Amino acid sequence: FISGIYNYCDRWCERCSLTSKCFLYAKDQKRLAEHRRKGEDPYDWKIVMKDVAKSFKETKELILKTAKERGIDLENLPEEEYESPDPTGHPLYQRSHNYMDLARKFLERLRKSIQAFGIELPERIEIIPSSVEDVETLREIVSCHEIISWYHTQISVKVYRALGSKMEKSEDKELDEIDIYDANGSAKIAYLGVVKSIVALQKVYHWNEDLQDDALTLLVEADRLRRMIDKKFPGHRTFKRPGFDE
Repeated sequence: FISGIYNYCDRWCERCSLTSKCFLYAKDQKRLAEHRRKGEDPYDWKIVMKDVAKSFKETKELILKTAKERGIDLENLPEEEYESPDPTGHPLYQRSHNYMDLARKFLERLRKSIQAFGIELPERIEIIPSSVEDVETLREIVSCHEIISWYHTQISVKVYRALGSKMEKSEDKELDEIDIYDANGSAKIAYLGVVKSIVALQKVYHWNEDLQDDALTLLVEADRLRRMIDKKFPGHRTFKRPGFDE
């Protein structure tokens, strides 16, 4: 396994070529296999909640063990006032949230267009055999829908985290460095998500004239967001994601 590979990935395991190097992926596959062996549905809500509770318990035990090894008494920590950073008012976060809202509406229009195209395709192929090439086009556009859909919410989440980490203030230099590292890593995930979405949107733009106005609006918004992330977090350019950029 590659240490920390899952800390700065886009969580899209189905499209990842490094799952064999990921501890979290292996752990989840083991969980799924155990449930299926017992005849259980691993996606049943009650089963999922039991797994979450088990995970929390394991995390708590690990924290207690680590604290004990380091001589930290968690029951008698000094009380300190802590105010968590709130990035929601930052222009970059608002831009990412606006993109998310626009993308959500666009995705619904795109879904309906794909559905209509798919319904008409068999009849078109029957009349014009060469239209069989449109099957590959349909696959590509479906993939574009999946890409835009996957990243449109994640971008905003990663921007929020990047801004939150950048806004953290600590008197400890080491903690500050950790925050900066996390900010750049989170910003890189957001940036890459925007870039992939732009490529997908460009393909959709050239595919369907009826969607061009909305696709162009979203493309403009995505490019503004891309440039804002790049300006606010220039360190993302040199950030090395474990496993992916090495």
